[in-house]
Parts: sequence; structure tokens; C-alpha cells
Amino acid sequence: GWNNATLDIIIDGETTSLEVSVAQGTANTEFFEVTADDEVLSIQYRSGDFDSENTFQVYNPNNVLILDEGPSPPVDTELLDYCSDF
Repeated sequence: GWNNATLDIIIDGETTSLEVSVAQGTANTEFFEVTADDEVLSIQYRSGDFDSENTFQVYNPNNVLILDEGPSPPVDTELLDYCSDF
């Protein structure tokens, strides 16, 4: 697991919790879809057991880094308010 932490992915007001699965001592890549019709993408970090061990990055479809958080990402704060004008 990711120390029981999750990311809330909010697209145009609809929330999906992304449960990140990471083997001990390694990294993982997770994907979520944002379509051309979507207007607002928001991301919130939900605390786990060892937040000081968690980091994450979010890239847009053009592979440009738009969010880089951690260790100890801010909890329950809107980390990204991104209008998808790709």
C-alpha cells in the first residue's frame, strides 16, 4: 500500500478516490483520465499512516509536471485547481 493514504481526484465536481498501490521500497505509476470536455481538475491528498514517506507527481497529457508534492504532502488541502486547456 501507500501507508493507507489516497488521492481524491475531482473532475468537474465528481470525486474519485485513487488508492495508490506501491510495493515496499519501490515506485508506481497510476493513471486517470481527463477528457477535452472536462473543465476543472482538482486533487486532494488524504492522510495515511506515514505521510513523511509519501511523495507524488502529476503530469499533464503532454508529459509536463504540473504538481510535485511530498514528502508529507499537505493533508485535506486542494493541491491543484487545473483547467484542462491542453
